[in-house]
Amino acid sequence: MNWISSVISSLGGGVIVLIGFLTFGKQLFQKYMDALIDRTFEKNVVEYTDSINRRTRAYNMILDKEFVFYEQTSEYVSTLVVNVQDVCQPLVRYQESGDTRDYEISRKAALEFIGSVPAYKANTLVAQSFIPEEIFNKATIVMQKVQESLENIYAILERASRNAMTVEDSKQLNDYQEQILLATAKLMLSVKERITELSST
Repeated sequence: MNWISSVISSLGGGVIVLIGFLTFGKQLFQKYMDALIDRTFEKNVVEYTDSINRRTRAYNMILDKEFVFYEQTSEYVSTLVVNVQDVCQPLVRYQESGDTRDYEISRKAALEFIGSVPAYKANTLVAQSFIPEEIFNKATIVMQKVQESLENIYAILERASRNAMTVEDSKQLNDYQEQILLATAKLMLSVKERITELSST
């Protein structure tokens, strides 16, 4: 009977030790899991923060480029309005009065008019990827109106150089001026609305 008591006693002691070990092991495991979860959470927070920062930087870079284009557009339109008026109005006066000074003013303005086109056209094509489609389309319309007008204006200047301008030429010049000014007004209105939209976000 003594040996049975010994076995029971040994088993009892072993169970107590095992229970104590399991309890301690559970606490260690729980601490390990808590630490692992904390590290994973912190890592995810850092990765998410980095992702947000990258997106914010990318958005700001695009926004900076967009605003640069609007500055270029404002400068170009200001020059364009002056040039188209300096080309068309003196030529209309020249058709009426024959004053060669008006012809020279138009001719010089036409050269400046042409010189300003390629740079803005290139800027518009580059900007297509980061400006709203509506603004790109309106800027393209301005370019189309300018190019169409320039071809006809040069033909009128050539006739003017031969004193062969007609009343119909003067009407066309006024039409070109109105079309370009209307197209630029629509473009600048869209730009203003876009800037207002960005400023309010």
